[in-house]
Amino acid sequence: MVRSKKPLSVVSVFALVLSLTAVASAQGFFGVSIGGHDHHGRHGRRGGVSVNIGFPVGQGSHCAPVHVHHGGCRQWIPGHFENVCEQVWVPGTCRQVWVAPVYRTEYTSCGTPIQVLVCPGRFETVQEPGRYETVNRQVWIEGRWNMTCGF
Repeated sequence: MVRSKKPLSVVSVFALVLSLTAVASAQGFFGVSIGGHDHHGRHGRRGGVSVNIGFPVGQGSHCAPVHVHHGGCRQWIPGHFENVCEQVWVPGTCRQVWVAPVYRTEYTSCGTPIQVLVCPGRFETVQEPGRYETVNRQVWIEGRWNMTCGF
């Protein structure tokens, strides 16, 4: 025997909603959504019925009901550029410095002064100290969905 799938009638759905109302009102919250969206904000069947039942977390009557996300909770934030300031290390430069030759005065046996080369002149490489500099640059931030409901 082949059973045919029959859609739930409006009366049977209404009876289910009423029976769940008594349970949910005692312990949490109860919501009925008639239309084409599920709790993630996606489009569903036209004329569909969804039933949301939530229970508070914790004990006592001061607890808030559980939030069910819907299509209005999400907001698209498009991709964009942002300016970023960064501290960047800049190494010191190298430079060539001339060091003059060193001479010493000596006297000959006759008493005549003469200059004698002790150390020849040369170039030396001097490393300047490095430093930090602030650099501004633009960074691309990808687009994303943002939950605006706070949950």
